Amino acid sequence: MARLHEYQGKAILAANGFSIPRGRAASTPDEAVAVAKELMDQKGSEVVIKIQAWTTGRAALGGVAFAKKPDVARGHAARMLEMKVGQFPVEAVLVEEKIAIEREFFLSFAIDDATRAPIIIFAAGGGTGWIDEDYASDDSALNFTFTIAQGMHGTFTVVDAGFAGDTFSITNFGNMIGATSGVAAGSSSGPLEFDFDAAFANPAYSHGVFTLGAGTYSISGSLLQSVDGDLDATNGAVRLSVSAVPEPTSSALMMGGFAALALLARRRKSASAI
Repeated sequence: MARLHEYQGKAILAANGFSIPRGRAASTPDEAVAVAKELMDQKGSEVVIKIQAWTTGRAALGGVAFAKKPDVARGHAARMLEMKVGQFPVEAVLVEEKIAIEREFFLSFAIDDATRAPIIIFAAGGGTGWIDEDYASDDSALNFTFTIAQGMHGTFTVVDAGFAGDTFSITNFGNMIGATSGVAAGSSSGPLEFDFDAAFANPAYSHGVFTLGAGTYSISGSLLQSVDGDLDATNGAVRLSVSAVPEPTSSALMMGGFAALALLARRRKSASAI
C-alpha cells in the first residue's frame, strides 16, 4: 500500500472538495521563503513549517515550527531539510498558513491486515500523546475509550515503535491489566521502526496482546522501561480488532470485525502542544 505525505494527502482532499489551508511543499529553503511570502499577505499573518516524514510526534522531533517573517521560515526550513527520521532524510517541508482552530476532528484511513478490508476512523479527538502522569503532571493520560458489544470480543494489541527497548504497563480505568513483553533496553543510536506490523514481528520491540470481552473500556498506559533509561519519551502503536464470538459448534461462523489503528507517542514534558 502506498504511503502518502501530509501534503499529498491534502492534495487528494482538495481535489475532492475539502477545504484545506493554503500552502504547498518546498524542497529547498528558497522555495519555503517563496511560499511564505505568498501566504503572508496580511499584517500579523503567520505560517507553519512541518517536516514531511512518515512518523508521529513531529513537534517533539523539532519538525514543526511557526514563522511571522520569511527569513524565519527560511531558517526553519533549512534546519528541517537537514534532518533524518531514522535512516530517511527529510526531503520536503510543508509551508502553509496558520489558521485558528474552532473545532478539531481526527480522521484516518488504513487497510486492516486482519480483515483485509479498508477502515475509516472518525473521532472528535485525536493526537499522539501517551502521557505518563508520573512524569508529566501538567497533562493527563491519553485514554482509548471504546465499547465492545454483546456477542463480540476484542483483541487489543500494543507494540513499541521508534527506537527499540521500551516496555509498557497497560491499564483499564486505572486498573492494571498487564504489561508488554520484556526486551533488552535499547539505544537512541539504533535504527527506527514506525511500521506497526514490522515492529510487532521484530523481537527487539516489546508488545502485548490482550483479549477483551463485551463491555466498555478506557485503556491507557505508562512506561516501565525506556531507551537509554529516558522515561520522558517513546513511540508506539495500539490496534483494536473486534469480531463475533464463534458458536461452540462451528468455528466457521467467525466473522471479521472492524479494526482501529492509532499511533501513540509519549511526548516529552517540555514539548509544546500543537
